[in-house]
Amino acid sequence: MYYVPDWEKAFINADNLKGKNYRLRMVDVLGKEVYSESGVLNSPYFTRDLNCASFASGIYLILFETESERLVKKMQINWR
Repeated sequence: MYYVPDWEKAFINADNLKGKNYRLRMVDVLGKEVYSESGVLNSPYFTRDLNCASFASGIYLILFETESERLVKKMQINWR
């Protein structure tokens, strides 16, 4: 996962995933969920471009989960 401030987007990529279903969530430092999606994995690779223009400045956790894995990454958004 990496965030590009000029594009206001987070790019989320994962490979060698195990499982059939996924859940992608973004939570703020207080634990409030600000984004969520779920679906079916069609391959062991996942990619998503997440528009972050509507999120406030702050620190967020990106959580990606399948039936057998949980990936977590911290992201910071700073608006000028």
